[in-house]
Formats: sequence, structure tokens, C-alpha cells
Amino acid sequence: MRRVGLSVVELLVVIAIIALLVALLIPVAWNVRKRANLSPCMTNMRQIYVAWAGYMQDYDERPPSLPVLVKSAQTVFTCPSDPYPRGANSRIMRLTGVRGSYFYLSSTGQVLDNDPFIKDLLEADPNHGILVCVVHGKREPELLNNAWVDFRGLTLRLRRDGSIQQARQTSYCDSTGGRGRCLWDLMTDNRDHPARSRWCAASGQQVSFPCE
Repeated sequence: MRRVGLSVVELLVVIAIIALLVALLIPVAWNVRKRANLSPCMTNMRQIYVAWAGYMQDYDERPPSLPVLVKSAQTVFTCPSDPYPRGANSRIMRLTGVRGSYFYLSSTGQVLDNDPFIKDLLEADPNHGILVCVVHGKREPELLNNAWVDFRGLTLRLRRDGSIQQARQTSYCDSTGGRGRCLWDLMTDNRDHPARSRWCAASGQQVSFPCE
């Protein structure tokens, strides 16, 4: 009578094939999940851009202040991946009462005519960023409960032409172990412009070095 069943060798082959398929599918599933997390945030950014561009058109290419921009697009100013109770950018909550996730090219309450920071950014990069989301990267193991430095790696940058760029960023460390970021680096990849050192120094990063 012929025996029906799998030999040990056949069983090992089946297990090896299953393991190979799992190894191939896990990265695909991870990428699909990551894109799914990015898509709602990118949709928010595109709607914010519509409000920003409309204001620029109405006010002779003068950018709106942060409170004005939030007021125009407050329903989409929170990233669905934002883990912070008061929003990744808690300054938005203090200024407007709205839970906000995004960092604007000007974090002050006003954008002055001929703003020197924006002027330097335009010179360094005509298609510089206007809005950035930092919460999609890898979170630091030692949390400071501050999105400005808790995340590194992937960021989403909304640019002047309405496109959304995926950029890799790191936080910066100083000799005391403190971490920070330079707004210039979040808004443009141009690290060679002479204005960068001045603006990074203004944000307290003049003696800092990448933490990684």
C-alpha cells in the first residue's frame, strides 16, 4: 500500500517557500502602510496650499501670517498621524486655539513686508518649502514631548509651487546633549547658501552637529 504524506525534505521545502514569500511581502505591506499614513497628511497640505496661494494672489504675493493661514484652513491643520495632545506645533494652539501639526515658514504671529528670512530663502531656493510635517519619521528613543526634535528622517515639505517633497532630516545636538533643528533646513535642501549659518545661529544651532 502506497504511503500518502510529505517527507521531511518536502516539508522543509514548503516551509522555506513560505518563509521566502513572507520575507518578500513584509516590505511591500510596510510600504503600503507607510503610504496610507502619508496620504491624508498630503491631502491636508494640498488644501492648505489652496488657502495660501489664494491669499498670496489677493495680497500682491505677500504670504499670510501663521494665524491667518490657520484661520483659512483650520479644519485641515492637524495631521492624522500627529501623536501630541496639543498638536505637533503647540505654538498654533497658543496663537489660535486650533490643534495644529505643521511648521510654517514663519513661526511668528506676523509676516513682515520684505521678511529677511523669506527673502534669503527665495534667493537660495525659488521653490523653497512653506509648510513642513515632521511626524512621519522615526521617533527618538528619548522623547522630549516636542515634535521639533522628537522625530528624525522622513519629513513632508509643501513647496511654493504646490508640490509635496519627501525630505530626510535629522535633529542637531550640542555639547550638552540638547537637541534642536534649524528652520532653514526644514524649508530647503540648500545648505551652501551663506544665509543658512546666520539663520541657524539665530535659532540656537550655531555650535550644533547632527545627532546621527
